[in-house]
Amino acid sequence: MKKIIITIGLLLGTTVVYAQKSSSTSNGKEQIVSTEDPHNPLVNGIPYSQYKMQVQNEEKQRVAKEGAAKIQHKEFLDKQAKLNLPPNPNVAEKPKK
Repeated sequence: MKKIIITIGLLLGTTVVYAQKSSSTSNGKEQIVSTEDPHNPLVNGIPYSQYKMQVQNEEKQRVAKEGAAKIQHKEFLDKQAKLNLPPNPNVAEKPKK
């Protein structure tokens, strides 16, 4: 009689443990629904469309700075070309004493 009670207890225990394992595995199969657009992946933690706009704005600023620097350099070269400096005598042209 003791063997039958022990056997029934073990069978019930294993059935409960198996049921808990199977229910926990079904919870693990649930998919987490994301609110992010799958066609707009993250780049450096921000959406790709926002990242693309940021890169384009930085490129425009860089091009504008380069253009301003070229204009300033050209003005400097024009100013240097307009200066009339007196000739600088060479050492060979100096009269010897």
